[in-house]
Amino acid sequence: MTEAALFRMLLKGYHPKEKPDMYFYDALRQLTYIGNNLNQLLKKANTLNFIDAPMLRKEIEAWQKFRSDIERRFLQPEKSDVKWQ
Repeated sequence: MTEAALFRMLLKGYHPKEKPDMYFYDALRQLTYIGNNLNQLLKKANTLNFIDAPMLRKEIEAWQKFRSDIERRFLQPEKSDVKWQ
């Protein structure tokens, strides 16, 4: 982003966010992969008029693992080393 673009953004009341860590990009790739596989399943189901149950189960499990990983990373509290007195 150029300095001019940054100043325009700040003047409009927006604040830039920090660049996400690599985990964000890995998660985005994983989500795209799952989405593409689900899209292929839907095309196959529409064309052949049946659902590939084993492949669907595999994608459901991948989605559930992805969701669990995201929740653990961003929502669940972490153990702190701080001692309360």
